[in-house]
Amino acid sequence: MRKLAPPDARIQVIEKGGKDIHHPGLEVFRLRNVGRDLGGFLWYVCEFYEALAGDYIFTSANLNKWFRKERFIRLLRTHCSFSCSQPDPKHGLRALFETVNFSRSSSFNRSDWTIHDGYTGAMMAAYDDIGLYSPEFQNDYYLGHRLHLAPARPFMAWYSKYLGNFTDFFQRQPICLNGIFRTTAQAIRRRPKNLFCSLREQTQVSNYLEVLFFLERSAASVCGGDASACAYPKMTDFTRK
Repeated sequence: MRKLAPPDARIQVIEKGGKDIHHPGLEVFRLRNVGRDLGGFLWYVCEFYEALAGDYIFTSANLNKWFRKERFIRLLRTHCSFSCSQPDPKHGLRALFETVNFSRSSSFNRSDWTIHDGYTGAMMAAYDDIGLYSPEFQNDYYLGHRLHLAPARPFMAWYSKYLGNFTDFFQRQPICLNGIFRTTAQAIRRRPKNLFCSLREQTQVSNYLEVLFFLERSAASVCGGDASACAYPKMTDFTRK
């Protein structure tokens, strides 16, 4: 990541796995291993809300999965105040599964889903029924694990309870995926600090949380301010090469 980022970029690492990281130019924060990436992002904003300045890219440090390296490079090049990873609306589910090289049998059971890197089971089969963009999206399983369910569901009910008018969000802002996005301090502070802190509390249960899927879809609303006019890198930009 240091090689890809501009020389003057400040790289801060939220470490949850107990690794002893020592590298010149890295600032490391160590947290309990719950909440995955988005829980860490919410912690960072809650912790440093008043001191935030300039532009930010939030991403997993593992750029070798889910085409994060390509997305990271595109986010570095964008001039938008907010940008995130989206599926192509023309290809939807097919583009998502082509990206990660899925297969499944002809029957439609959660146990039929297979990812070719060796993981099996339960890869969001609900997508095929209700779609990536659906207000009725909810998810009970992920990669063979039963998820801790969100405090309100489906997605629309959760959003309405914690973030505001779902119809306005759904019509004006993008649905983001993969938990990688670019934003600004100004955009983040359009939401009050206590929102980020309270959302983080929802991530402090485990690493297998339904609410993380709701949070990644809501990234433009939570961290993007008025992101409706921006152009976004599409997932299928990386599957068509």
